[in-house]
Amino acid sequence: MNDAKNFGVFLKNAREEIGLTLSQLGDLIGYSNPYLSQIETGKRKNPPSPELLKKLSEAMGNVTYAGLLDAAGYHELAKNESMKQLYEDFGGDNELSVIELRKKVEDLQKTSDLKKLLSEETLWNEKIAPRYNGHKLTEQDRKRILKMLEILFPEYQDKK
Repeated sequence: MNDAKNFGVFLKNAREEIGLTLSQLGDLIGYSNPYLSQIETGKRKNPPSPELLKKLSEAMGNVTYAGLLDAAGYHELAKNESMKQLYEDFGGDNELSVIELRKKVEDLQKTSDLKKLLSEETLWNEKIAPRYNGHKLTEQDRKRILKMLEILFPEYQDKK
């Protein structure tokens, strides 16, 4: 099965999952039913443009833009979009360059120890403060989280 066919199957499954017909989806994004049908059946040799994929993700809601980019073969764009979304989820500045963004996301991904993560001061500054239910976590919140973890997991505490 070719890449266009794989993407078409992916798109069709995502569309059907939310109960949209091709016509309904076409109306939502401003594309014709026959054009979308050709994408779903793999008859179009080139993948849809990133602009169309963005419209599809916004209209459908059950697939991310990064997921559609990746499924369509735009792997590098998908990776950049995923990193951007991850960074935004941590309350980051939207105006970072891709290089700065990659560096910040790589730094986040390297931290797997929760105690170390909660101790990293870079995560607790005004620009990158983590959020919980839309609220920025403060230094006091960080200390409370660490204290709760000590209470919940006394067996993991440093033996002095």
